[in-house]
Amino acid sequence: AQIIGNLTSIFGASRGAESDFYKVTVEAGKTLSFEVLTQSLLSNMDPVVRLYKPTGELLMHSDDDGASVEPRFQYRFETAGDYLVEVRDARYAAGGVYYLRVGDFPIVSSAKPSGYIRGESTTIAFLDTMGHSLGEKAVSATHGYPNETEWVSFKPAGAQSSSWLPVRVVNPGSKILEKSAVVTTLPASLYGNLAETGKPDLIKFQGLQGLSLIHI
Repeated sequence: AQIIGNLTSIFGASRGAESDFYKVTVEAGKTLSFEVLTQSLLSNMDPVVRLYKPTGELLMHSDDDGASVEPRFQYRFETAGDYLVEVRDARYAAGGVYYLRVGDFPIVSSAKPSGYIRGESTTIAFLDTMGHSLGEKAVSATHGYPNETEWVSFKPAGAQSSSWLPVRVVNPGSKILEKSAVVTTLPASLYGNLAETGKPDLIKFQGLQGLSLIHI
């Protein structure tokens, strides 16, 4: 196994049926986050990551985190020692590249709101997989392409590494959820078809104070 540190970013490539193993040494009480990125690399790899005790006993397994096709999780180590991280392709396909991150970054699932108007300062709340806020950050953008996606970083106080989430930036005057939007009540399951190039499907629903949406 390749030895890595507690704050590590490393590129790799799937070797088919053969897994990549990394050894990380941790102190008792240490909490670390693990994630394997492929989508931003335009990789066709479907990554799986596992964490093992020094004895070989499986501690964690992640194929995805429920909000993304990329695996990520956080783990608190009660016992000091050398632990193994395994990365492989779920389909045992070779050649797909990946980017392994190990650090103290938060496991962020979504942003609230998920977009803002260009030229205006907006406070974004970063939520975990249960919809609980991990913290907030003020964001703003004055230049850029119309209706673009911006990756916003979030690093809690005291942390050394960050997480990123895509947030939609729309131009002033943009109208969202017009009368042409489909109106629905929650909970709901909807099926749609993007019929016209460049025209989005809009869904309108009533949001209640304190309501958290886990999956959309």
